[in-house]
Amino acid sequence: MAYLVLLVPLWGSRGQVALWSGQAGFLVALVAAVVSGILRMHVWFARTQYPGHWATAHRRAHAVMRLADTVLAVVLAAHGMALANTDAPVAPLLLAAAASVLVSFTIIEPVTTRAMVGDDPR
Repeated sequence: MAYLVLLVPLWGSRGQVALWSGQAGFLVALVAAVVSGILRMHVWFARTQYPGHWATAHRRAHAVMRLADTVLAVVLAAHGMALANTDAPVAPLLLAAAASVLVSFTIIEPVTTRAMVGDDPR
C-alpha cells in the first residue's frame, strides 16, 4: 500500500520532467509497485494459509520482488533528481521515497522476515 501512495507525487509531477522520467517513468514505477505488492500478498497468503509451502513461495517470489523494488527506487530517484534543479517541492520527497524503498527491502524486510519465521528461507 505504501508503494502505491508513493506514486501519487510521481504522478502529480510527471509533466515537469522529460518523457522517460515523467509519463513513461510513472508507468514503469506503477508496474513495479503493483508486481511487488501482488507478490508480497501472495507470500503473506502462503504463510497464513499454507505454512508448509511458505518457504517455497517466498523463494520463488523473492528475486522478482527485489527487482521490482529496485526498479521503483531507481525511478523515484531519477524523477527526484530530474526535478532537483527546479523549484519543485516534490523533488526531496521523491528522493526520500527512493531511499525509503531501498532501506525497506534491503534491511527492514529481511529482518522482519527472519523474526516472523525464525530464519530467512532464501
